Parts: sequence; C-alpha cells; structure tokens
Amino acid sequence: MGLDIGDTMVYTSNDMKRLVVDPSDDFMDVQEAMHELKVGYATIYRKIKAGKLIAVKIGGHTLIPKSEIERVKKLEAMRR
Repeated sequence: MGLDIGDTMVYTSNDMKRLVVDPSDDFMDVQEAMHELKVGYATIYRKIKAGKLIAVKIGGHTLIPKSEIERVKKLEAMRR
C-alpha cells in the first residue's frame, strides 16, 4: 500500500502504526540495498510490499533509507 506525499511515494504496510523517514537520511537504491542485505531483487520488493522494509519512490526510482537497511540488518542478526 502506498501513501502519496507530493511526487514521493512512501510504501507502508497496514500493520505499521507510524511511518518515520528522516529527510536528512542518506538513501540507497535497490542495487545497493541488495548488496548490503545480501538478498536478491525480488526479495527487496517482497520486503517492501510486506511492510518489512520502508522505501520511497522518487521520480520512478525506489530508494531505501540507510537507517532502514541498518535496522533490518540488526533484526536479521538477532534472529541468528
């Protein structure tokens, strides 16, 4: 599910109570996120669609805040 913010699309999930994206945060594209999380293209988009990874869409480009990548990496490390 997406939330329109001007030309920016913020992907959220129905389960999320609050969405916080710091505009000063650095962003990664999908390729960089794939490398950082060591997953494939489809997995990144599945995580976004499931609400497990916050992403913004700007001008046709899907971008993921670096803080979000770090949050997901910490969660996955705790599961191991």
